[in-house]
Amino acid sequence: MKLSEKFGALYDDAWTDAFEYLIEKKKLRPNDVIQFLLECLKVILNPNCYL
Repeated sequence: MKLSEKFGALYDDAWTDAFEYLIEKKKLRPNDVIQFLLECLKVILNPNCYL
C-alpha cells in the first residue's frame, strides 16, 4: 500500500470520526481541531518521540 493510500484511509476513517467528535462533543472550533490533529500526527511520525 502506498503512503498516500494509507493517509487517505486514515483521513476517511479515524480522522473524520475524531474531527466530528471534537467539534460536536468537545465544542472545539474547526481550526483548533485541525491544529490538534496535525500536532498528533507530528508526534506519531516523529521517530525521536518517547511517549
